[in-house]
Amino acid sequence: MSNFTDLPIVPGQVGMYHMNRFRICVQGPTAAEQAHFTRVGAQLLGHMPDYMHPHTAQVAPGPFSWNGLPTLRFIGVARIKPFSVPVFVPVLGQVYKIPVPEQIRDWMAPDIHPDVVGVVASTPTSFTAQTLKRNYTETSDNLIRAAAKLLLRTIDWNPAIGLSADLIEPAITDYVIWLNQHHFLAGRRSFRFDSGASFGYTDGRYVFETAAMERFSHAAYEKSQALLGDAASMVRPVWVEMIQRFCTYHGLRVVPDTSKGGHWKTDPGGVSYLQQGFHSYNAMLGSQEGLDIASKHAAIHP
Repeated sequence: MSNFTDLPIVPGQVGMYHMNRFRICVQGPTAAEQAHFTRVGAQLLGHMPDYMHPHTAQVAPGPFSWNGLPTLRFIGVARIKPFSVPVFVPVLGQVYKIPVPEQIRDWMAPDIHPDVVGVVASTPTSFTAQTLKRNYTETSDNLIRAAAKLLLRTIDWNPAIGLSADLIEPAITDYVIWLNQHHFLAGRRSFRFDSGASFGYTDGRYVFETAAMERFSHAAYEKSQALLGDAASMVRPVWVEMIQRFCTYHGLRVVPDTSKGGHWKTDPGGVSYLQQGFHSYNAMLGSQEGLDIASKHAAIHP
């Protein structure tokens, strides 16, 4: 089996379709700075750990490639409430619906959930990544398994299930690990640093933008919104901070972007952002912003 399974935004995923863009404008380069700006665009992937604050969302190169291309492993963006939905687990070759006791439905797995993405496209100024499910075990799985096992031992399982706790508990902990191996979102995100002319500006500025089309990868993540907030509120602080750190790391001079209206908003640090939800994939793709994102970010949708 491959180390990863991709999580396409359709079919089989859950919840609203989320489209978002986070952008900052910076002063364009002098002739002496042009080579530096070119290197920044070409090295986005390799510098991702430098752009992320470890207290917000740690990121590091993944231990395995995917389709021969690099992966990235994020920690700290989402947490799992695995028992917020019905649990279906295989026991002795048969799938059982386990009636999870009410007292553990809001249990949160330890705050160590990793989200892995794999590169699907790259250009001299950008790269696009696909969310993935891991098919291998890592340290976070073992820690979550131990915590879940301790929790499940406190439950007086309903004898009407017809199974002993010795059979139920391993099956349920396997389910929790399987869920932990999913990126909490299904879809793709792109990062691009390029001349403003590529984004419609005419004054020589440069633009750094990350854009995504995504939705929850599993009902347990969607149901966790009650405690964690919706997808929009979870990703906003991560990408706003990342963009600000990108500018600081490379010594770029932020310039105001007064061209954005409509659904766009601006963070006090100068990051402009747009977040929209749609009930269908086609509605998202066919929207004005969806068409614009697809024209500016390579392979943003399959």
